[in-house]
Order: sequence, then structure tokens, then C-alpha cells
Amino acid sequence: MTMTVSLVSVIHNEEDRLPGMLDFHQPWVDEVVVVHDGPCADASIRIARERGCLTTVAPYTGYCEPHRKLGGSLAHGDWVLFVDADERFPIGFLQAARKISSRADGFQAIAMPRRTHWDDGRPDVLDWQVRFIRRDTLVVSDIIHTTPTTSGTIVTVPGWEIQHENRVADIPEKIERYRKIVRRQLDEAPPSDPVRTHLRRCLAELGEGSDE
Repeated sequence: MTMTVSLVSVIHNEEDRLPGMLDFHQPWVDEVVVVHDGPCADASIRIARERGCLTTVAPYTGYCEPHRKLGGSLAHGDWVLFVDADERFPIGFLQAARKISSRADGFQAIAMPRRTHWDDGRPDVLDWQVRFIRRDTLVVSDIIHTTPTTSGTIVTVPGWEIQHENRVADIPEKIERYRKIVRRQLDEAPPSDPVRTHLRRCLAELGEGSDE
């Protein structure tokens, strides 16, 4: 049986990057769900709707995780592919995604490396991302900087890499925004909650201690 794939993308005023992302990925999926973080101040929503995407505007949070959960709930595909506007999945993976999902035996999600390129020439950064998940096993947390996952089994695919284009000029605003969100979530988390370890690590990566 051939499985279907829904692409889910969370955006915030991405009129400059959204068309390229859609041009690259949309031919290989059965559905695109676009969730806009807060009111849209540019042409992003119009672009998504003109290209046939299922589009919704969610309350502003300043980070993507809650909206990934919403996007996953709106998707109809058997599998969900999470893609940001500044990312490109390997074409070989996109060509094979339906076959991979249709033949999936014993796994419900795929993790692969993501290579971040910087526009000022600094060295690339490599991390691992879980972005291709069987929808009926999807687990998404509201906690910042957590990756979508599955209630089932994850397999790794080291031969392919997600390409991520990062703009250095965007970083100072992101860091300040993320610090505020992490601090708030730390204040809200019970003392015994294991998520506090993750949030303290996030603060350290953002260049700030947690006072704990």
C-alpha cells in the first residue's frame, strides 16, 4: 500500500524564503500544511494559499514547537515531514520518501543529519533531526528547542543531509527572544520536572546561566 506524506512548515513572515522551499519540496509530497506564528505582516499567507497549501494563522509564540503540534494535527498524510522555510531535504530522500514509508517495517520515524550553513562563511554546524514521522505515532512537545519524535522506533539515515541556510544578521534577535521563552518555561516547570535539564542546557547554549 502506498503511504501519503504531509509536509508541515511553521513560518513567521517568510515571503522571501517560502516560495523556494515550496518549489523544492511540494512536488514530492501529497499535502502541505503551513502554520503562521502570529499575524502575518507580509505575503507569506497569500503565497501559501495560492500554492494550494492548507494554511492557518496561530497565536504568536515566538518559537515553532507548539505550531508543529498544531500542524501535525491538521495533516492528513500517513507520514509527516517537518520542514522549515530555510531548509532543503535531500532530493534523493524526497524521491524515495513514499517508498520508504510504504515499506517501513519496525520503525515509525527517521532521523538524519542537518548541516547548517552560515552566510558569513563560518564553519558549518552538524546536528541530528527527527523530521519524518508516521503521523499516528507523532509526539510533539510545547517545550522550546525539542525535536518532534515518535511513540515508536526511530532509525537513522546517515547518508542524506538536510541543508539549512542561516543568516547571521538574524541571530541577535533570535537569541534574545529564545532566552525569554526559556526563562519563562523554567519558571513554569515544577522543580522535579526533568525538562528543567533541557531548558538549563538551552540557556547555556544561548550564552546565559540559569541561576540554579
